[in-house]
Amino acid sequence: MQKYTSNTSRSKLITALTLSIGVSLVSACSSSDSPVSVPEDDDPEVPIDDPVTTGSIMFPEDIDNDDRPGLVVTGLNGMDPEDVTSPWLANARTFRLASRTPGTGDGSVDLLRYRDDFRLVNHVDFFEKDLGVCDIDDPDARQPIGDGGGDGGGSPPPLISGGETVVINTPSGPWFTYERGLNVENGNFFYETDNELPGALPEGATLSIPGDDFPTVAAHPLYEPDPPVRLLPTDANEYITSESEYSWIPVNSAAYVKINLLAYSGPDDFEGFYVNCYVVDDGEFTMPGAVIDYLDSAEYDFIARYSRVYARLDFVNSIVLFQSNEVAE
Repeated sequence: MQKYTSNTSRSKLITALTLSIGVSLVSACSSSDSPVSVPEDDDPEVPIDDPVTTGSIMFPEDIDNDDRPGLVVTGLNGMDPEDVTSPWLANARTFRLASRTPGTGDGSVDLLRYRDDFRLVNHVDFFEKDLGVCDIDDPDARQPIGDGGGDGGGSPPPLISGGETVVINTPSGPWFTYERGLNVENGNFFYETDNELPGALPEGATLSIPGDDFPTVAAHPLYEPDPPVRLLPTDANEYITSESEYSWIPVNSAAYVKINLLAYSGPDDFEGFYVNCYVVDDGEFTMPGAVIDYLDSAEYDFIARYSRVYARLDFVNSIVLFQSNEVAE
């Protein structure tokens, strides 16, 4: 996958190659460019019993200056993530199309145990999002960079059980229940759904993990961003060109915006998410020159789709709780 950086975005931009490992959340033309990924490790072991309860706000003031681009970070209380360790990671994700809700709500919760001395900075670095960067993921056009990244630490640990069900609750009661599944080929437990989340994530939603191999999480807050409102291109169904401009109504929050260019070989022949851009939520973006060149040379028609992503990493009672909730147009 080739990454390209826009030279005209308002923020400081970084070009980087990241390694994605895991299972994609897939709905009809939903989020196939957003795999469920976790940092690598090789030594999962014994559970603990400490329950987790926490409360917060969606965009807390970053008084310790530990937020990262595209990532809210809380719970360190001034500690350096280099010096903090935790074996536990809960990785929760949701996706939906605002224009087709209900019917497109995907979700998953992955539970992992790393070695006891696994540093929290590994998670922070992994989930930080380079903004102002576009991936060209056309299998016929992309070219490799270097050796593909990674730190040589082995594969991620297996997915473990947090109980028979994992529940998204609201103040009035359960909103959605993930049933535990088992991959018989590799022994991984999983909690996921495809197109079955009942609607927008409710205000006051919390994630509850009863506990098993993974420790109990009593009520961890979940937050969903507002869907983006496009300005240009004006028609969500029009084919874009290399001269198209991209703008939307900004929110200027810690959330970020994704611009996906969906490739079609015919009116109903969807090929894939061949260009994916991750940008600051400031209301406008100019495609990098390499993307412009690709669009001029590609044999496909492209439609632009906007989405907004809220990503957050909380450190609570020695557990790392990551959430990434995405709402597309």
